[in-house]
Amino acid sequence: MEKNASLIKKAINTIKSKGDVAIIPYICCWDPDLETTEAILWELAEVEPACIELGFPFSDPVADGPTIQKAIVRALEHQPTFEAYFEFILRLNQKGFPYPIVCMTYYNIIYRFGLEKTVEPCRERV
Repeated sequence: MEKNASLIKKAINTIKSKGDVAIIPYICCWDPDLETTEAILWELAEVEPACIELGFPFSDPVADGPTIQKAIVRALEHQPTFEAYFEFILRLNQKGFPYPIVCMTYYNIIYRFGLEKTVEPCRERV
């Protein structure tokens, strides 16, 4: 996580030094499927974002607006798992994805999955 945090800080500092505004897009993983999610991420890389927030879908997204709620409902049809989420991000990194990925989810999922079990893949692989 420190690696990603320092990459994000470096990207934002570079953007600020140019007098530009940071672009930090959000997309929901698995919406509508992983293949399309990956294609969208590579397209977003073309706009040179500071980082990209990749949402892990949650069954009760009450804190999100209607657009993200609909994306989450579509994504949940694929029965996503945290393991598959981290493996997906690892594959992106192995393919040379050029921007940091910020893992976004609700704490309920982290709590249920286990804090250490959630954080460890971030330290080791993401």
